[in-house]
Amino acid sequence: MRAFQLTANVCGVAATVCRSSGGGRVVSQVRSLAHFFSSYRNEGLQVNNNNTMKKMNSSSGIHNTWSYCSEQLPTAATTTLFVARRFAGHSKWANIKHQKGAADKKRALLFQKLTNGIAVAVKKGGSDDPNANPALKTAISAAKASDMPNNKIEQAIRVGSGAGKETKEILFEIAGPGGSQFLVFVEATSRETVRPELQRIVNKHGGSIGKDGSAMWAFSKQTEITVSLSEDADPEELALEVDAEDVHNGEEDGEFKLICGFEDGGRITSMLEEFEVPVLDVQPVYTITSAAAPSPTDLKAIKLLERKFEDVDDVSQVVVNLEE
Repeated sequence: MRAFQLTANVCGVAATVCRSSGGGRVVSQVRSLAHFFSSYRNEGLQVNNNNTMKKMNSSSGIHNTWSYCSEQLPTAATTTLFVARRFAGHSKWANIKHQKGAADKKRALLFQKLTNGIAVAVKKGGSDDPNANPALKTAISAAKASDMPNNKIEQAIRVGSGAGKETKEILFEIAGPGGSQFLVFVEATSRETVRPELQRIVNKHGGSIGKDGSAMWAFSKQTEITVSLSEDADPEELALEVDAEDVHNGEEDGEFKLICGFEDGGRITSMLEEFEVPVLDVQPVYTITSAAAPSPTDLKAIKLLERKFEDVDDVSQVVVNLEE
């Protein structure tokens, strides 16, 4: 439908040009043509040989109208219609190309995040075998669910095991608007490879990159252990038995997340293995201990800043002290 609007607009311009040249008959015909396309866009109408309007449901309407206009209108008006048709088609292709480019960029960004997640899981888990590394198994499952090719998954595993370019997890602590505090985790070869991009973001959207501990004070570092339990098992009783601080439901049926102190993660994981409780994943988490209380304006700025950080290729995780 956008093509009809563009054609009507171009015909309107042609009418103005023809009027300035003294072509009164051409002005009238081109204006009629512009009116036709505007009407067709809104109601699906067609011009017949008697120059009247009737309802049109056939896809041949455009072809019949073009033939009629080519026979009836002077060369100047016909050329205007031809240019308008070509212009409308170009606009349609430009829109398709733009949409495809945006989708490709989003897909590439997703694959980069998944690659970082796999590499980090290999390093933290100390194994490139998914059966011996629950975190890696989870990361691979997430990659496959997003249709990430197997060769890219294998490459990410090699990077994590040291076969590729050596990277490490780096934490940037950033103060944002409205009392917000950000923990931005990146997977990179060094701080200097990522810092310029993060600095550009805070310069434009507000905030400042701080020293170690400048934002961590607003969080408590803990361990989150995801387990699978049978229907007759009591997750709260299990949490008490292994001395976990909290427990809540996981993403899937039968999955539960045990929360404990960061230093207690290894001890509790070993206890769960002794109890033959399937451990699906072990991850550090950052619980908010001092939440920001931003104004509505600052809240929008914080959300924008969070999205900008997440869009950086090497960023693997962004944590902000905002309560949902």
